[in-house]
Amino acid sequence: MLLDEFQQMTLQECMQRQGCPLCRAVWRMDAARFSWYVNDGVLDEETRRNVVRAVGFCSPHALYLSLIEGNGFLWSHLGTCMVYIDVLRQALLPELERFLTRSNSWLLHPFKLQVFFPLRHLFHHDLCLLCFDHRHHEAIYQEQFAKAFSNNTGFRQTYLQADSLCLPHFQQVRSSLSEESVVRMLDVAQFHALKQCEQTAAPMVQDQLRQTLCLLYGAEAILWSDFILRAALSPSQVGPPPCLVCQEHEHEMDQISTTLLDRLEEVSQYGEEGDHEGLFLCSWHAWEVLKQSSLQPAVISRLERMLCRTCEAGLKDMRKMKLEPGVCQLCSWRSEQERVHVGTLKSQLANPEQQVQLCLSHAWALLRQSPEEATAQHVALALLHSVALLGKRLEAYVYKCTERFQDQMQPDELVAWFDAIRWFGGSETAQFLLTSSPARDTEGE
Repeated sequence: MLLDEFQQMTLQECMQRQGCPLCRAVWRMDAARFSWYVNDGVLDEETRRNVVRAVGFCSPHALYLSLIEGNGFLWSHLGTCMVYIDVLRQALLPELERFLTRSNSWLLHPFKLQVFFPLRHLFHHDLCLLCFDHRHHEAIYQEQFAKAFSNNTGFRQTYLQADSLCLPHFQQVRSSLSEESVVRMLDVAQFHALKQCEQTAAPMVQDQLRQTLCLLYGAEAILWSDFILRAALSPSQVGPPPCLVCQEHEHEMDQISTTLLDRLEEVSQYGEEGDHEGLFLCSWHAWEVLKQSSLQPAVISRLERMLCRTCEAGLKDMRKMKLEPGVCQLCSWRSEQERVHVGTLKSQLANPEQQVQLCLSHAWALLRQSPEEATAQHVALALLHSVALLGKRLEAYVYKCTERFQDQMQPDELVAWFDAIRWFGGSETAQFLLTSSPARDTEGE
């Protein structure tokens, strides 16, 4: 069978399941590829060098690797722990020590300082190997979907009888189609899907909310959340985060606050410039909304109104409902809160008696706001202190996490991989591992 035929058959198989078939096909390909990184990839020298050069993975993909590994073996996260030991030993510790012990003759013109600020080379998460893989997989299936929808009558009929594409993938596929009659068929299917969600009777049940969120924002994070069955931990097992910023705003992630809902309603109703826009979320925060609605039933009625307005805006002009990077209103709100918390850190970091610890994510946020030399010195000390502790715990985990030592492992060693995810990506990322998914997908098991 030709590769093109196999990929189109995969898309048709995904149409038999609920939700966007392109999201599901990409997710399946991601899961197969990502699992290699924590199995054979751990022993591949070139892959290990590339991961070290990128200082690990971006926050969501670091979490997804941990979910994949936990899905197969309850407490066997050897691959991810070995990866992070490499990153700590070969990238972070040497660079931090070199920065702190170098001479103080490092002087740059203020303009150059903005471009080449201290420790910049420690934060190359734009080099995440899994991000490159995901974009490649998405491009492959997007091309195959557009080709099959244009040329294969059977494929087209199967799609028109199944769930529609999510709005982001609809826009990507639509831009690839050239024949007007084919574009019109895709538009009609998407219009009916949006209309159905708009007409959903209130109050929404959990499955209806999930379906609406997947249609509007994509299903990537929601599909990954279905791995939690074998990987979830209770909050009592892990303790508070060591990072000072994570500690200060952890309670804000426990629930969608009234203030945030007011902000979301204001923006979704009037838009940033007075236009009727709707509620824009990234896939990650669409899952966050789904999770929080199950914990706070009173929240769902306010979210329903925002989602209905978003569907209405999509019905008016589906082509303009494109989600661009940075548009997500929850991402914007989190960034505003982060700036407030990070802004209070300088005096605490300057006090050596406090021995402040930072996660890598918030160290980067602090350096973005204050790239001056003194702040970089304080950030490096905070990172060095936390890295040393984390490295010892990861090494203990790897030493004991074998068949011979499995029953001798201590609770602190069992959650070392969780703290690695929390340290590299921040507490918001690690919350994925602490709460069961509202709905499970047996395909991930």
